[in-house]
Amino acid sequence: MRYYSLKVYSLGDEFEYPYIQILTEYLASNMRMSDREVKMIYYKYGKPINILGYYNSYDGYSRYRRITGGPPFKGRFLTYISLIHPYYRGLRDLYKDISWLFSDLGIGLGSAGYINYDGDIHGVYGLTKLGGVAITEILIDIDIDIDFRDLEGKFIGLDVNEEYDLSRFDRLIWRYINRNWIGYSYEEGDVEEFLGDREGYYMKISLDIYEDLYIRKAYIEGNFNASPPSGPYTLVASIKGGQINELLFHQLKIGFKNIDVHGIDDDTINSGIDRLFEKALEVVK
Repeated sequence: MRYYSLKVYSLGDEFEYPYIQILTEYLASNMRMSDREVKMIYYKYGKPINILGYYNSYDGYSRYRRITGGPPFKGRFLTYISLIHPYYRGLRDLYKDISWLFSDLGIGLGSAGYINYDGDIHGVYGLTKLGGVAITEILIDIDIDIDFRDLEGKFIGLDVNEEYDLSRFDRLIWRYINRNWIGYSYEEGDVEEFLGDREGYYMKISLDIYEDLYIRKAYIEGNFNASPPSGPYTLVASIKGGQINELLFHQLKIGFKNIDVHGIDDDTINSGIDRLFEKALEVVK
């Protein structure tokens, strides 16, 4: 990012969080790979708020869901930072670059998607990519004042904009408060497999089996990051209606190889799918 400029949108809490989510995705969708600018949204919300990660199962009370993965956020205050910029590499490298960028601000991207600040855990973060554009979301549960001049040495220019008319997104807000967006719920099926790592990232997949032969329903949830963000949902949904056999579960493994998953390595995913297949076979027998 040393050869990029930084443009900051510094916004107050005149608007609810979903407007900030829309702005993040709007900036990402309108960014070109040739752009040499990192866009940052810096937003504060001074009320209690709960925000699910993209792959978290609905908990019955959270009002919002974000586009990136990681753990759910629960706080009495929200300091929100998102970064949007062109990026050619994968999520593992993005994690390293974002960690380097925020180190000067005392914000650490810790294990299992949690933020380290001032010697304690103070929030969560998530990573994804939409095409060639990276999105990082950082949600901190205390009021943090950032002096953006601390970042000047990592960019070739700095522009701070404290005005943006978010009311232009009024007609879109329903998508981000709709139950279809917020209310995805994981359900335990006839078979279930837990895929985890030592840092605290995890993924769960469950299957409902129909007439001891076909997959009637399939669910996924967890604490991880992925690109494209909808990839894990689409892949797991694709096996519904499929007959339980080795080929189907092999295709599931191939599908995950085409998704950039951060937090759970390929070997853990593959071995977990193998165990899921073995459990499904037990039901079929």
